[in-house]
Amino acid sequence: MTEYPKFSVLMSVYAKERSEYLKQSFKSILDQTILPTELVLVQDGPIPQKLRDIIIDFKLKLAKLEVSMNILSLQSNHGLGYALGIGISQCKCEYIARMDTDDIALPKRFEKQIAFLASHRNIDILGTNSVEFSENLNRLQSNPLPENDTEIKKRLSSRNPFSHPTVMFKRVSVLQAGNYQLCPYFEDYFLWARMINNGAIGHNLPQKLLMSRINDNLYSRRGGLEYVAAIISFRMKLMKLKKIQNLVNIKAMMIQISVALLPNKIRRLLYKDMLRKKDNVSVMSDEFI
Repeated sequence: MTEYPKFSVLMSVYAKERSEYLKQSFKSILDQTILPTELVLVQDGPIPQKLRDIIIDFKLKLAKLEVSMNILSLQSNHGLGYALGIGISQCKCEYIARMDTDDIALPKRFEKQIAFLASHRNIDILGTNSVEFSENLNRLQSNPLPENDTEIKKRLSSRNPFSHPTVMFKRVSVLQAGNYQLCPYFEDYFLWARMINNGAIGHNLPQKLLMSRINDNLYSRRGGLEYVAAIISFRMKLMKLKKIQNLVNIKAMMIQISVALLPNKIRRLLYKDMLRKKDNVSVMSDEFI
């Protein structure tokens, strides 16, 4: 039997999480062809009893599979980046797999990622492609990502080169870059930029190994004056990093601001039809396994 490096799974849950989504996400972890050594779950503020019951049930199921679960409870809601930063400090394994509590990992996700990392020890950040899906699965779309480190660095100045919930990374490389930091809406993108600026090597597997849930709230969150202010703040932080191409960064900032100021209906169409690729494959096809 192949022996893989040990790895942790890092998740964060908050009060507004839908219980059926959380169950699906947890089930997709139990259905993996290889399991983590531990799962670290950060409760970002108080959560309702229904979610607590699902978490306790999941913890018992993991225990039967000899997977430990460390639940960290924050007294108030701080946001995803802060919660994950706390979680990173409690992870015990060399590698950490991110997972969102409303997404679905395909069965071989962990196996394919940890096997690649085991044979490519120089890689610090390993993402995968994913399929974004709507509530009733009537629309599947994807955002093809750059595969190798050269392509990732080329894209870094303009767009996020990784899909956050697909990433598996080295714990030490995250900490050396300063861990997750306050950067509303862009905590993950800012972390990748700092890691790469610090010498980290990235890669994306071409397979689609995660089903990422989307709804119309995604598009509304990416609009308005608050989001514009966050874009400007984030892009100004990027300008301080030596591996960022400032002209490309500024151009990207202007495009993002323009899109954020569009009416929500137009912005939704733009994301669906121009910034994403329609996907017609079945989620059970060989492309996903």
